[in-house]
Amino acid sequence: MSGSETGMGVRLVAGRYRLVRELGSGGMGVVWLAEDQLVGRQVAVKELRPPQGLADHDRELYARRALQEARSAARVHHPGAVELYDVRPATETDDAVYLIMELVAGPTLAEIIERGGPLPAPQVAAFGLQLLSVLDAAHAHGVVHRDIKPANIIISAGQAKLTDF
Repeated sequence: MSGSETGMGVRLVAGRYRLVRELGSGGMGVVWLAEDQLVGRQVAVKELRPPQGLADHDRELYARRALQEARSAARVHHPGAVELYDVRPATETDDAVYLIMELVAGPTLAEIIERGGPLPAPQVAAFGLQLLSVLDAAHAHGVVHRDIKPANIIISAGQAKLTDF
């Protein structure tokens, strides 16, 4: 298994982030619920691991793109954007890039729609205005999201939070 492990098979990233369980996965990687052992808080850890079978050049390109995602996310400071706390680049012993992020409790907009169908127009408009505010802040820093979809919007306490910059 790639990544750090303790003697009991528990994965520990960068000597401090204990992976607890998988929260979800997508085209670029896996998101884990993790415990930051240093400061004692729960975080989300996005593990961006290159697909098997890539040539060395393509693996390096994948790692560069993952770090670019981290740089983009780090420039966006807004209550409606999931905050990036830390980045752990690929190493000789672990080819994954790890993004350590704010853990947001709540379902994605995709999950809400799947369970309950279309949302009322006033709620959609409210979420849309919240997301426009986040995108305005991102664009002010030269960051373009490029993948806005219900699966990348987390609803927490009635507020929309955009992830996956």
